[in-house]
Amino acid sequence: MRSPLDIFARILNRMGLLKHFNLRVPINFNGQRIIVPVQGKEGFANLYLGKDYDFAVYEFFKTDIGKGVFLDVGANMGQTFVRVKSLDRQQPIVCVEPSPACVELPPGT
Repeated sequence: MRSPLDIFARILNRMGLLKHFNLRVPINFNGQRIIVPVQGKEGFANLYLGKDYDFAVYEFFKTDIGKGVFLDVGANMGQTFVRVKSLDRQQPIVCVEPSPACVELPPGT
């Protein structure tokens, strides 16, 4: 079930107004509630994440996740962050991203 804020973000996007808002949108992914930061339009694509090929790779390495700090180099808009946190909420993650547009986003949890 989509949250009211998720629906609101999608409506704003369709109306061309999302670029004027900064939101922290809760989504359900892999049975977990994850907060997705959306700043302007940055991060909006994470509202559409699904269990794709990338997620299957994370599930394959699930036994290794949790054995240390997960380093996400080239974090972009946090797609990997959402997938890893959905597998292990306690997993410490360090995200490195050189793009100023992406760096400004607060981390989701």
